[in-house]
Order: sequence, then structure tokens, then C-alpha cells
Amino acid sequence: MFESLFSGYGLELLKIVIAPSVTVAALSYVIKVIIDHNGKREIEKFKKELERSLFEFQTKFSFYHNKQVEVISVIYSSLVDFNKQMVNLTSIIQLLPQENLQTKKAVTWDAFISFKEYYEKNLIFLDEDICKKIESILSQSQLAFHTFAGFQVSESYLSDETGSWKKAFEIVCNQIQPLTEELKIVFRKVVGSTKTI
Repeated sequence: MFESLFSGYGLELLKIVIAPSVTVAALSYVIKVIIDHNGKREIEKFKKELERSLFEFQTKFSFYHNKQVEVISVIYSSLVDFNKQMVNLTSIIQLLPQENLQTKKAVTWDAFISFKEYYEKNLIFLDEDICKKIESILSQSQLAFHTFAGFQVSESYLSDETGSWKKAFEIVCNQIQPLTEELKIVFRKVVGSTKTI
């Protein structure tokens, strides 16, 4: 029965149908293997490129974060130093009145300039809200200093008949110090220390 099927036209029919089918199946398999191999190679290439990009990003982020922490540290240290000088200069109660007023003003102004210049050179490493707080501190500090310095022009402290001394001290206490405390909280968040004292 099968012999009659494969003889003559049956054998030709098998050759016409099966041979191309086997050829197509074999070619499909070879193409699939090539595509799989190329696909795996492309996936490996993409994976390596992705790993390289991730490493590059992590390195840049790490540098940026370390620089940001360094900048914050120096800015905060400069701010504390300046704030201490402003309190010493404008405090109504002067514990060491024999100190030369002009020297105290010069030391305070130098601390302000040091703080301001470092901030301006490194503000690129700070977030926008930090910059706004620092600029507010700078503005209020300059106002307090000039309010006081414009009134106290002699070598020693004069009595506060105009209220300028008191106004300068109030700016320090009511504006600069609270902003400094706010900034400390923001800085702690940036450097990863959310505990507050």
C-alpha cells in the first residue's frame, strides 16, 4: 500500500512538498540560531554599555554628593563664624568694651565677605531652596551690619540714641539666627543626618 503511494507521482509529490519544507525548516533553524546568537551578543553589548553608564553615573553622583557635603560644611562653618562675630559686634551687652570697635567691625566684615565669596563660588553645588535661605541670610546680615556700622563710627561704642544698635542686634537675633537654624536642618537632610539636636 505504501509502495504504491511512493511510486511514481507520489514520490514526486513528496519531493515537491517535503524537500522545500525541510529546506525551509533547516533555514529557519539556522536563521533562528544566528539571530539568537546575534541577539545574545547584542544583549551582552547593551548590558555592558548599561553597566558602564551606571558606573559613570554613580561616580559622577558620588563626586557631586561629596563636593556638596564639603561645600555645605565650609559654608555652615563660615556662617557660624560670621554669626558669632555679628553677635559679638552688635550685642547690647559688651563684655569686653575695651576692644577696639573698628577692629571688631573689620573682623566681622571679613567674616561676612569670606562667607559670601565662598558661597558665590560654590552655589552650583547647592539646591535652590538652600540658595534662597543663604541669600536671605546674606541680605539680612548686610542690613544688620550697615545699620550698626553706619551708626557706630567712632573707636568705641556710642550710646544708642537712634535705636540703630538695637535694630541691628534684633536683625541678628530675629532674622539671621532663625534662618541659620533652618539652614542647619536643610543641611542635615542633604548630608543624610536627619537627627536634630
